[in-house]
Amino acid sequence: MNSSKPYIFNRTFNSSVRLNYNHWLVKEACGYLLHPYIQESIKKDDVRIADVGTGTGIWLLELSETLPTATLDGYDISAAQYPPSSFLPPNVSLHTHDAFTSFPIEKLGSYDIVHLRFSLCFVNDEDAEGLLRNLVALLKPGGYLQWFEPDALATEVNYSDPNSERENPSVAMKELRDKWRKPREGSSYNWLTNLPSLYAKNGLEFIDRQSISQQNRHKQLWAHSNLLGFEDLIHNSQIAGTETEDKMRRFMDLLNQETARGISCDTPWVCVVGRKI
Repeated sequence: MNSSKPYIFNRTFNSSVRLNYNHWLVKEACGYLLHPYIQESIKKDDVRIADVGTGTGIWLLELSETLPTATLDGYDISAAQYPPSSFLPPNVSLHTHDAFTSFPIEKLGSYDIVHLRFSLCFVNDEDAEGLLRNLVALLKPGGYLQWFEPDALATEVNYSDPNSERENPSVAMKELRDKWRKPREGSSYNWLTNLPSLYAKNGLEFIDRQSISQQNRHKQLWAHSNLLGFEDLIHNSQIAGTETEDKMRRFMDLLNQETARGISCDTPWVCVVGRKI
């Protein structure tokens, strides 16, 4: 999304598969596309919804099935992962825009709902509020913002067999936990922790902050998601074919082995909802 900072992942078909996979996992974990409070607020057929950082557009494509008369617009800085326009439902449109810059004037104040997720890897403390202001500007008065992110600082290693932690403790999962908890250099996760207060500061009434924990039936699936992410990082960097790639692949093998032993690295998700005053 942000043109001033590099996107750490690829935009290949494998990357699109990973995004779609994560979409379905999050939906399975929380049980909804729209937070129930927002869903219950929809009282008209012509609701207008924007998905910012839409990626492959998968969230909008699924939403169009339940809201076939809504206007559904997706925005991303790159159209590389968009489906062909001929594959889109008639009420879905996908656009190219950097959300860290102001949206076109004709879009301001035009949406009933704005949705954003999966931005933790490129949003820093210093630019989170500017991004939030751009999102709020899209909303009509009384419109809702739904923001979904992994709660990285709450990541924990868990053992299905309590004896394993004592007799054969994790190495790789603990390292993965530490990677999740540690923001990249020059940033922090304060903005996510402070999102409710940022909402209040920028013209939103705070409605809800829901935490969604990983269920046992999803833990191996999330482990695979982490592996897909590492695979994507390898191919979007200068480490392919180097000793660093070999080291990362050994780490990925260890993660696989520990998953098979019933060890998991669990990151909850948070959904923060606000309403424009």
